[in-house]
Amino acid sequence: MSDLKMTVRKLDQQTKGDLKDLKLSVSKLDQKTTDDLSGLKLAFNKSDQKTTDDLSDLKLSVIKLDTKTADIQANVSGWIHRQQKMKEDVSAKLVENEEAVNNVAASVTQLTKSGLEREKILHRLEKLEDNMKNKQDKPEKKRTPIRLPATCPDGYKKHLEVCYKAFEALKTFSKSTETCRADGGTLAMPRDAGIDAFVVSLMKQKFDFWIGLHDKRQEGKWEWIDGTALGTGYNRQVTGRPCMESGPGYSRETWVSTSGCGDDLEVT
Repeated sequence: MSDLKMTVRKLDQQTKGDLKDLKLSVSKLDQKTTDDLSGLKLAFNKSDQKTTDDLSDLKLSVIKLDTKTADIQANVSGWIHRQQKMKEDVSAKLVENEEAVNNVAASVTQLTKSGLEREKILHRLEKLEDNMKNKQDKPEKKRTPIRLPATCPDGYKKHLEVCYKAFEALKTFSKSTETCRADGGTLAMPRDAGIDAFVVSLMKQKFDFWIGLHDKRQEGKWEWIDGTALGTGYNRQVTGRPCMESGPGYSRETWVSTSGCGDDLEVT
């Protein structure tokens, strides 16, 4: 019985020692597990942080890529718009150039026609000038005056078998010519100083007046209304009127007050 107790006591002590050792082992294992869990948690936290950082970097890269893509799209849209605008400008320029070419062609055609007309006119003028030169070179035909009545019509005065009358009215050269024709005569043609002095003496006051001398055919080249050249018999200074029809005068007044008419019934 003593041996049994002794054995039980030893077994109990051994069991206590084993339990103590087991408890110590469990405690060490628990500590190791805790350390392993802490390390694992730390590793997981680091991995999670890296993943978060990677995701942030990836998100930033995506944003940058989206921005760059938008810029590229905007550039492409701008380039397409510029190309379209350039195409429209080129088309408009082509139309404008075509119209300009057509206008130039029409102008050339018109100028060609005008050139032909001008040549015809120059030819006619040259022919007319030659005829006038030939006429001037020939001795002037003797005028055969028609016999006049013993007296002139009312209002007329006779000088060298020709009747003259001064009309006091404001008229142009053409209107004065028509007035004389309607009265049966022509504008006076004082071909020499004597006739000129007589015509001037008909003026009651010192007014400018028209006579039958003009430079309508060629400015500065005076001729009588019957088509003959001025000659050397009429030596009074003649001047044209600004803003009016061509005609001689005795001063540079703009308007005339009288018209000198000669009832010249002589024929050439």
